[in-house]
Amino acid sequence: MNEYDKNLELNNKIDDLKQKIDPCLQDFSQKKFLHTSPHHDDSMLGYFPIVQHLVFNTPSAHHFSVMTSGFNSVADEYLFQNLQSLEKIIKEYQNFSFSNDKNYEIKMFLDGIAKNDQKAQEMARAIRMARNILQVYDVSKNQEDINQENIIKFIDQAKLDISNSSSDKVKELKGMTRDWEEEIAWGHLGIGASNINHMKLGFYSSKDENFDLDQDIEKVVVLLEEIDPEVVTVVSEDETGHKTHIKVFKIVCQAIKRYLQRNPNKKLTVWEYRNVWSQFEPSDVNLFFPVTINDFDSLRNVFHNSYKSQVKALFPVANNDGPFCDVMQQIMHAQYQKIRTLIGGDYFDKHQNNRIKAASGFCFINSSQAKQFLIKNNLN
Repeated sequence: MNEYDKNLELNNKIDDLKQKIDPCLQDFSQKKFLHTSPHHDDSMLGYFPIVQHLVFNTPSAHHFSVMTSGFNSVADEYLFQNLQSLEKIIKEYQNFSFSNDKNYEIKMFLDGIAKNDQKAQEMARAIRMARNILQVYDVSKNQEDINQENIIKFIDQAKLDISNSSSDKVKELKGMTRDWEEEIAWGHLGIGASNINHMKLGFYSSKDENFDLDQDIEKVVVLLEEIDPEVVTVVSEDETGHKTHIKVFKIVCQAIKRYLQRNPNKKLTVWEYRNVWSQFEPSDVNLFFPVTINDFDSLRNVFHNSYKSQVKALFPVANNDGPFCDVMQQIMHAQYQKIRTLIGGDYFDKHQNNRIKAASGFCFINSSQAKQFLIKNNLN
C-alpha cells in the first residue's frame, strides 16, 4: 500500500470515529426507554449522563427495571445502623407516621438534599425503613397497628435476624434498602417510583445452580408487554465478566426474542452498555456520547446521595476500592483520551458544539435493531 492509500485509509478510520460521536441523540429524543439493570446502580453507572441529557432536553419517556434484589451487596452493619437510626427517630418523634405513597419519603429526602437538611434525609430514610419492616414482618396495614410499639418490636426482631445469615427476612430488607436507593437516584431526575420496576428475579436468590430461567424470562417478557418500549438497554458482558451480569444478559436476550415472536411487527432498538466491571473498545460500539465535567459532578453527587450502602462496597472493583462513581469517571475519561488521541485534539478544542468542546469523557453504547442484536448473539 502506497503512502496515499495509507493516508486515505487513516482518514476514513478517523471519519468513522467522528461519525460515532453524538452529542444530541436526536434519533432517540422521542423514544420510550426501558432501562434494564442487573443490580441497582448498574445502568446509572453505565450511562447516567445520557439519561440525564434525554430527560432534561427531550420529550423521551423512561422506565427502569432492576433485575435482582441486590441483597448480597448490603452489609449487615449497614442494615443494623439503619435500624438503630429508625429506632432513635421513633423514640424522638412520638407522632411518627407516614402516608401510603412511597413518593412521600422520596420527595422528603430530595428536599432534604436541596436545603442541606440532614435530619430531613434521615427522617425520610427512616420512614422507608419502617414501611419495609411492616411489610416484611407482615404487619396489618390498619393505621392503629402502625404504632411506635409495634415498629420497635419488629426492629428488635430484625436485629436478631441479622445474626442469622440465612434469614430470608433480612435478605428481603436488604433488597428493599437497595430499591429505596434506586428510587432516590432516579428521583433526582424527576422520575417517580411508579416508573421503577423491582423485578427480583428468582435465579438470584436460588441456591440451585441449575435453576430454570424460564419463569424469569417470562417475567421480563410480561414487563416488555406492559411498557411497550422502543429502546431497551441491557448490560453486555463477555464470558469472563460479572456472573450476575452475564446471567441477566442471557435472560433479557431470551425475553426480547420471545417478545418479538409474539409481536413480529414491533420495531425495537437495543442499547448495550458496560460499566465498572468490563469496558468496550471503540470498535465494539457505534455511539460515543460526550461527557462533561458537570456530568461527572452530577454522577458523583447522585451516587453519594442515593447509594449509601455502596459508598464502601462489599465487592469493590479489582485494584480499585474507591466508590464506583469515581471508578466510572476514570473509565469514561480514559475512553475520551483514547478517542482524542485517535482523532486529534483540534477536533474537540475547535468544535462548534459546546458539549463536544467541553467533553472530558465518553459513554460508549452499542445501538442496534433488536433482530440484528439477536442474530449477533445467535438467538435468531
